[in-house]
Amino acid sequence: MTLLHDDELADYRASVKERGYKESDFKLDEGKIEGPPNDGSVGPLTGTVTVTYEPTGVSREYATGHVSKWVAEFDTDLNGGAFSG
Repeated sequence: MTLLHDDELADYRASVKERGYKESDFKLDEGKIEGPPNDGSVGPLTGTVTVTYEPTGVSREYATGHVSKWVAEFDTDLNGGAFSG
């Protein structure tokens, strides 16, 4: 199971390209996915994605799941030089 949807991944790829980076220089690792509580209540699936820029080894972790903003947060970090090392 994955929380990373095609539209998010397309936006991620567009961000990488728009900022002048190569997608092949980045690695995405999806962290543990947590589901609704086991008490029978309803809730969203949540998790994390870690993005690593392999040339510098710099990684950032973002929350994923229902209405997450990880792609926008990644774009802000990328634009701000957070992956430069």
